[in-house]
Amino acid sequence: MNRHTRDGVVLIEILVAIMILGSGGAALAGRIVQELHQVEILRDREAELFEAEQLIARAALLTRGELELRLGRRPAGNLLLITSRPASTVFRLAVSRADAPGNELLVTLVHRRGDT
Repeated sequence: MNRHTRDGVVLIEILVAIMILGSGGAALAGRIVQELHQVEILRDREAELFEAEQLIARAALLTRGELELRLGRRPAGNLLLITSRPASTVFRLAVSRADAPGNELLVTLVHRRGDT
């Protein structure tokens, strides 16, 4: 093999190596973009759950009379507080997104004595 042929083979090997690295880098970049998108989705979900937790905590502090006044669905920003009374001394508090009221984010039960 003469010098010119050997130089041509080395050049082809270098080009193939660059193509392999380039395609691997493109795949890696695509994966990084997907992961960043997932992180953004999880960050939004975490903020939504924190807001729901704050809403349900405030509602759980209400007295029996205040809870009775709030029976039903009440909007709270982009969330919905749903208060029901499954038993005479038990109130069910649920928080869902206002645009998806059937999909509850958090639920809790609170007990209030029968006398107001």
